[in-house]
Amino acid sequence: SWRAKIAALESQDMNHPRLWGRPEPGVWAIVLAGGNGERFKELAEKLYGYPRCKQYCAILGGRSMIQHTLARTEYLIPPERTLVVVSEDHREEVLEQLADRHDRTILFQPQNRDTAAGVLLPLTWIARRDPEAVVVILPSDHFVLEEARFMAYSYGWIEPLSPADKTGVLRVKGFYEKPAPPMAECLYRSGCLWNTLVLVARAGTLLQMYKEHLPDVYECFHRLAPLLGTVEEKDALEEAYATMPAISISHGLLQRNPANLRALRVSGVLWSDWGSPNRVRQTLERIGRLYELASRLAERGYKPEAVLGETGDRSLANVRVAKNFLRENSSESEYFDRQSSRSEEQRRS
Repeated sequence: SWRAKIAALESQDMNHPRLWGRPEPGVWAIVLAGGNGERFKELAEKLYGYPRCKQYCAILGGRSMIQHTLARTEYLIPPERTLVVVSEDHREEVLEQLADRHDRTILFQPQNRDTAAGVLLPLTWIARRDPEAVVVILPSDHFVLEEARFMAYSYGWIEPLSPADKTGVLRVKGFYEKPAPPMAECLYRSGCLWNTLVLVARAGTLLQMYKEHLPDVYECFHRLAPLLGTVEEKDALEEAYATMPAISISHGLLQRNPANLRALRVSGVLWSDWGSPNRVRQTLERIGRLYELASRLAERGYKPEAVLGETGDRSLANVRVAKNFLRENSSESEYFDRQSSRSEEQRRS
């Protein structure tokens, strides 16, 4: 079935029935939404009046980045098999933006301990209910333009071994998490792939990797497992997280296991992690919608160039032009909301 999905992409037929068919049994999603997005907070504060975390910000249209991610996830996986991992510090935003989701599909962490813990908490929860599960791990704060194409393929660098097999899957020679700029430039020029941190694996395989490479973290969650979903869960998590080290899944697992990794090159998709205001500006400039963000900043009394940096988009130099352009193109301002809602329409049809 996955080959049919890839074939549908290559033929540009995004309405292919196999792509939008019934969800595959045993496939779960983990959406990571516990991060603080430190580099993004300056822009968020200017848009919202306080340093709102990136995943809860709406940059284009009315939906936040986490709402876009969840709508995108529904292309393949139903809400009842999608677990969202959030931080207790973000409870207000979570209750506001995810009010339509079942309580037991939202897992609150007492504090953010990076992605190793952020993945292992829902992974432990899933494994107790579905030991044979396959999990798809998705960041909640990335920008994806061609959402359907991106999901059908389902900051580090992946050094592939060639050639790829007939499905396009590549063996991995090395995995490099956030290398220094000279190293990143070298990796780019040598044809390495930029990791989106969208991972697909069997739950049992990931648990074994945790047991081998992060044994203390694994044992902590192994002891917690019987308490998840009970009245004792909250106190148990608070005690565990108080002394748990902050480790990313990239450093803790992926860099140590390149031989066991496989990569799939995704083409025809505009993707960015939007890790900084500069990357947001670059993306919006590329798709011709920088005027929308510029107008919002101007209306709040900020000079867009000062916030987003110098740009070739002349509308930033003239706020009136940006505002007029926004009014003239208001019919397009909800493009991303419409695109994300297609998942619901496709599932109903």
